[in-house]
Amino acid sequence: MKKKVSSDASSAGRPSTRKSQPRSSSAAAPSPADKAINFRVRVARERRARMRARLLSATMDVCAVATSQGPAVIDDVIRAAKVSRGTFYKHFDSLEQALVELGAKLADETVDGLRTMFEKVDDPLHRTASGPQLMMIHAIVDPIWGRFVAHTDHLTSESAFISAIRENTIVGRERGIFRYSSLEAAIDLQFGSTREGVRHMITARADRTGYMQDLCAMNLMALGVTPKRAVAAVRSASDDIMLRGPTSLTWWKPF
Repeated sequence: MKKKVSSDASSAGRPSTRKSQPRSSSAAAPSPADKAINFRVRVARERRARMRARLLSATMDVCAVATSQGPAVIDDVIRAAKVSRGTFYKHFDSLEQALVELGAKLADETVDGLRTMFEKVDDPLHRTASGPQLMMIHAIVDPIWGRFVAHTDHLTSESAFISAIRENTIVGRERGIFRYSSLEAAIDLQFGSTREGVRHMITARADRTGYMQDLCAMNLMALGVTPKRAVAAVRSASDDIMLRGPTSLTWWKPF
């Protein structure tokens, strides 16, 4: 019996007469003109980001010394950034808008640094003993940052930084480590004493370590921690910071 040869098999050796389906437009490679447009858009976006960062840096510089020379104004910022007034207004509607964005940026950066340090630390006591020390050390190695934090209120709003303090303080009470009636008072205590510590570090030269450890221990005792436990927690946190800070924090410098 002869085998029936399928039409597919019989046509295997012949060129296909079937027309190929056109590729979808989404799969088509971008034209040279499209590439040029995309490149210009990317360059413009990067240039805008650099200018915005430059204006924020100038804002921090002038506001860090504003208390001794009067309130900062837009003219101070554009002079420090070496740009025109029109350039400033292309990015910000007012100096206050720039300050709000700068405060949020610093808050986010501070929280990112704390998260890096405490990623594997599930201990509210250790975090509270470490946080103010890290802020004060940051002020020592970057006095301009420290003066901005100490002399403006733009880090005290409901920022990521305040949220991190709030969360840690609540967890500490839930675990029986902290004792307080008013959560807002506990948060204000921690941030207020930390900001005063930052202010002190800008000008202090003697016994910085002793000051930092005493301030942090007093913080813990005010939150209901026993003196012995508070002192031990602060010393342990200090040792941990000196061990891991240089490799964990982007802003770290020897001090």
